[in-house]
Parts: sequence; structure tokens; C-alpha cells
Amino acid sequence: MRLRLTAAVAVGKILIKLLRLVRRSGTTLPGRVSLILQPALIEKISDSVPNVRAAISGTNGKTTTAALLGSILQSAGMSTVRNISGANLLSGVATTLVEHADLSGRLTTDSLVIEVDEATMPLVTPRLRPELTIITNFFRDQLDRFGELDRTVSLVRESLAHASGRVCINVDDPLAAGLAREVSSSSQTVLFGLRPSVDGDEDDRGSSSPSDVQFCPDCGVRLHYLRNTYGHLGDYSCSNCGFEKPSLDVSGEIIGGGGAEGTGLRIRFEANLPAAGEAVEVFLRIPGTYNAYNALAAASGAAALGLDLDAIREGLESFAGVFGRMERVTLPDGELMLALVKNPVGFTEVLRTVAASEGPAVMLLAINDHLADGTDISWLWDVDFSRFADREEIQFIVSGLRAEDMAVRLKYAGVPLSNIRVQPDLQEAVGAALGLGGGEVPVFVLPTYTAMLGLRKSLVERGLVGRMWEG
Repeated sequence: MRLRLTAAVAVGKILIKLLRLVRRSGTTLPGRVSLILQPALIEKISDSVPNVRAAISGTNGKTTTAALLGSILQSAGMSTVRNISGANLLSGVATTLVEHADLSGRLTTDSLVIEVDEATMPLVTPRLRPELTIITNFFRDQLDRFGELDRTVSLVRESLAHASGRVCINVDDPLAAGLAREVSSSSQTVLFGLRPSVDGDEDDRGSSSPSDVQFCPDCGVRLHYLRNTYGHLGDYSCSNCGFEKPSLDVSGEIIGGGGAEGTGLRIRFEANLPAAGEAVEVFLRIPGTYNAYNALAAASGAAALGLDLDAIREGLESFAGVFGRMERVTLPDGELMLALVKNPVGFTEVLRTVAASEGPAVMLLAINDHLADGTDISWLWDVDFSRFADREEIQFIVSGLRAEDMAVRLKYAGVPLSNIRVQPDLQEAVGAALGLGGGEVPVFVLPTYTAMLGLRKSLVERGLVGRMWEG
């Protein structure tokens, strides 16, 4: 059996090297082949991790939350392996383990942090057997692949039946809160969410985000929101059956920021944790309410593992972004920000963060409709572009396979036609954006997943970023 594992790891490593020689990422094929050679590969390799095995899932924020938790673990002096490229299906997880294991199938690292696609959770969780599981949120995403939200929630519910350690859940999401009540008694839940901002400026926070959940998951009566952060997240209750947001074990308060520069966050550890009664204030170098949630998720997981506040603070504040998720790219005379968009709520929140920055800007919107992006692009009509109707200082370049569809959407949102340039070719679109931006004019690049890979390839060829497996 050990020889079988060694052969699977060796073949996987060879495939990774060959694919990267031809400048391919090699995030799925090596793992797929290795799993054929040794179906128990994930169990056998992950069992060699001595301290922490963590799994992060949910619709939005998986990659960033995993990276933030990894940063905290490293600040605590622990070496960490994670799937940095965001390849979160079974084959992607296997590739990550093969890449970092030695030929005997052992990981020489203190911790393993893996983001997992929601639909893949029932396959990965029994194999990985994580001591820590984090659930970020549930939003409508890729309906052609996942179906409606109830199916996504049911897949994660199935996976949590195998959870035996700490499970951290964002209960600002009523769907996740309903899930929290069903977690096996063998697991200990840590419930986290945001509280009202101390400056009180939160009435409009997320008010334009489309809401995917309007009715009580228990009885079907419309939920009442005392406060809304974005989408269907916030403080909610049902007047009919009493379903409401539960008490928090870890709470966050946004205490500053709001533009593209970053966000101030106060995190209180309130109960059910070794750090109960303590608090930490951090300035996140990644902007947006959604990133405040990601930081809160990572801090909750770190506290559940018993890490100290200094490591949590240092890990959060030293984090500067991750592959394609509010990733800052230094230009010769300015800065470019790359942010993946994949569903109505996430896209709207990225736009709200961008709109908070004053002055001229260039926005490159690249929309593809490959299977990995979601083949149904009708969701673009649920994204709120209206805030740019009177922003004549912002120039739009639309690109990708559905560039013309994106241009039509902007037109109907009220963006002046003179501010919209259609350039389907990604390479030429990047050149056009860099030509218009730079210096005092920031460039924001908002692509779907496969468009992001193409755009980032162009940035690699221009010497502006390294390849994704290098960072």
C-alpha cells in the first residue's frame, strides 16, 4: 500500500512539473491521475499533518478566508500548506497534497488549510477529517451547476455530518444559522457575525445588493431585518415562529475605511472560546464589508484553535490580498486591482467598494461563459451598476466572450455610451486599460474566473505579476 501511495505521488509530481514547463497551472490533472492510482491518497497524506487540518467552504470568500487563516497560522510560527490557486474540487485538493508531500506521502508542515467547493464538501470532508471547518455564507451562484440555494445548503449539511472538531459558521446568513442548529453534537460550533458599526454609518450598507433569502427557512414567512450588511446578511428575525439571528461567540465591528484602501475592524471574542472577554483591533489592507466577514471568519477559526491575539492581529494586518481576489498589482506608474466576480451579490459589493473611491478610474470588466464561469450570464442583470450612471470620470472597457452583453448591461444602467469601449480580446483589453490608467488614475479589473486566468496570463507576460503557483 505504501508503494502504491509513493507511485501516485511520484506520477502526480511529474505531471505538475511537465505542465508547468509548458506554462500550464496543472491544478487538476495531476490530482485526478494520482487519485486513480491511489483512491485513498487524500486520507493518507492529510493524516501526516501533526497539528491543524482546516476546511473552508461557502459561496463567497473561501479563497481569501483560507489565505487569512494561513497568514495567522504563520504568524503563530506554524508552517502551512493550502491550495493557493483556488483549485477546490477533489482533484485540485489532491494536486495540492501531492505537490507538497514527499515521496513517502508525508507532509512536513504543521498545518493544512484547504478551501473546498460546496458541492465537493461531501467528498472531501470524510477524507480530510478536518479539526476545523469554516462556513462563510450561501449565495445564489452558477445556477446551471449548483441549482437553487437549498441544494447547496444540503450538500454542506451532508458534509458536516462528518465534522468532529470546531465548526465556525457565519450566522449573519439565515441559511447558515439554520445549518448551525443541525451540526452534530460531536462538534462544537463557533458562531460569528458583524454588529452595527460604531460610527453608526451603516443604514445604506449593502442596501442595493440583491437578496437571495427573503423568507424564514423554518416557516416561510418573510423575514424582518433590523439591519442589513449586504445581500441577505444582517440582523434578522421571524415574527411568526421566532427564528432569529443567534447570539454570537465572535463579533466584528467596522470602525473605519470603506474605500479601496482597506477596512478597520474590531473583533470581540465573546463566548465559547479560550479568548472569551478579549478584543483586538486591526486595519485590513483588503477593502469591503465582504472582506471584513472573511477576516472575522479567519479570526474565529484561529481563536477556536487557541491561537493568541497577537498572532491573529499580525496575521490579519500583514495580509495584502490573494490571487485574483482584490489582488493589488504595482504598475510602473500606478496600481491595478484585480477582483474576481462570479455572482450578483459579490459583483455588486465589489462595485460598491470601487465606487467609494473618488476621482477618475478605469474599469475593465471581462465576462466569459465557460463551464467554470457559469454558462448562464443572465445574473448580470441582477448586479447594481446604477451607481456609475453619473460617474462620467470613469471609463469602462468590456472584454471576454460576452463583452457585447456586458456593454448592453452598462447601457441600460445609464452609463454613457461614450464611456464604454468594447474590446473582446483580453490581451488588447489589458493594453487599453493600462494605456488609459496609471499615475493618479487607478485601474480596476473585474473578471469572471476563466477571464481572470487569461487576464492574469497577460499580466505575467508583461512582467507585472508572478505565476499563480509561485505566490
